[in-house]
Amino acid sequence: MKQLNFILVFFFFGLLSCTQPQKTDLGNNETTIDSNNTQVTNDIDKETHLNGDFKSDHILTNKDTNEIELGYQETYNKLPDLDFLDIGKLEFDRYKNNYHSKLNIDSSKVIFLDSSFIIKTSKSEFKYPNKLMTDDFTKKGHSVEYLGFNNYLKLYVLQGYWVGGDFTSAESFFIDSVTNLKYSLIQLSDFSFETPVFSPNNKYIVTYVNDMFESPDRCIYGIIKVINENGVFKYKEFARGSSDIIEDLVWINDYSFAIKINHKDYNKTTKKEIDNFTYQKASLPK
Repeated sequence: MKQLNFILVFFFFGLLSCTQPQKTDLGNNETTIDSNNTQVTNDIDKETHLNGDFKSDHILTNKDTNEIELGYQETYNKLPDLDFLDIGKLEFDRYKNNYHSKLNIDSSKVIFLDSSFIIKTSKSEFKYPNKLMTDDFTKKGHSVEYLGFNNYLKLYVLQGYWVGGDFTSAESFFIDSVTNLKYSLIQLSDFSFETPVFSPNNKYIVTYVNDMFESPDRCIYGIIKVINENGVFKYKEFARGSSDIIEDLVWINDYSFAIKINHKDYNKTTKKEIDNFTYQKASLPK
């Protein structure tokens, strides 16, 4: 992810200076699905419906009736900020060793093709291009990266990138494989989100983005609460915060997490930035 962020930054500044398919088992789920609420509709060019399955060469957009957007700044502004306490490297490393990612990053949930991949939900198949992921990222186009699948929440985590003649952009989103809902994370800067981090029992999610255009560089993050309504999961903004660039983030338990921050000092002699790491932890508001 950091390599992709770097390439996006490089491309942006360059512009400024120039004025085998198979069935995929998603596991058993006893949730009753109302088909009236999960039907996928879209009118983007080059999209077709084949045998009742949705197949697309483009990322889903807000034209979809089943999209929910999360993380508007206006919403986060009304939520509490987190208070952090300083900790040492040894304490952070202990938390890191104890935390295990909730994202399954193997390919068992995805059908990979030559220049695209397919994910399956209870009602649909979604096809996304991923050719830019295997190219040098200097070509124009659109690509989507599969970041993993949360087995408990039945949630795909994906990230899309656009490289155009006069712009680059990114979108982070989740696809609920049971309800077909798409959850889009509102971009808080010109940079892509880091991979979201789920708490040990999937009660909360931290989403964060490192903004290299701020001076000094800043990280903006939001806490999303997972709401379980009789086996149907919903998501809601819960808290917010900001810091210097976050190099790493791990959950301590379901209600607190720790971060590794890089303040990046500037060495006037070598004229290079040098890493300056500190460590903090925070508890979620009651």
